[in-house]
Amino acid sequence: MPLPALEDIITHTGTTVPIDGVVRIETTPLEQTAATFLSQMRSAYPHDEVFGQYCTVNDYVDCPPDQLFEYLSDTRSLEEWTYTLRGFSPTEEPGLWLAYDKLLPDTKIYTRTVANAEARTVDYHCAWDQGKHLWMIYLMRVLDAQVVVDKPGSVVLWTN
Repeated sequence: MPLPALEDIITHTGTTVPIDGVVRIETTPLEQTAATFLSQMRSAYPHDEVFGQYCTVNDYVDCPPDQLFEYLSDTRSLEEWTYTLRGFSPTEEPGLWLAYDKLLPDTKIYTRTVANAEARTVDYHCAWDQGKHLWMIYLMRVLDAQVVVDKPGSVVLWTN
């Protein structure tokens, strides 16, 4: 059975010769690749190698996805579900909030929430030092758990 995507490779390269360095089932026998893959696997991996500079966590929440999205879209919700952010109040700039990070005394934090209802994404743009360049961005996505894990509720992905 011809595969249109593979035909594209021939069209672009002008040859059926395998692309150097690309391992594919069509060009490299499974017996050869299995040994390569197994030799690269470990029983445990260092934290930095798995997560790199960013860390994504996820969890199931027993709440309909649209309702959870609406809740997370309200910047003040951070006061309820974060460990240290408290006392949110609006600033003179629309959509920009000032709060306190209770981890250290008198530490201000500025936050702007950017939400997209269609994609159910909620991004918290923050900075401790000032409210102009919000250089820390926490990305959240609310998924319908019925689609993801076949039960009612939400799955939340959070990258920081």
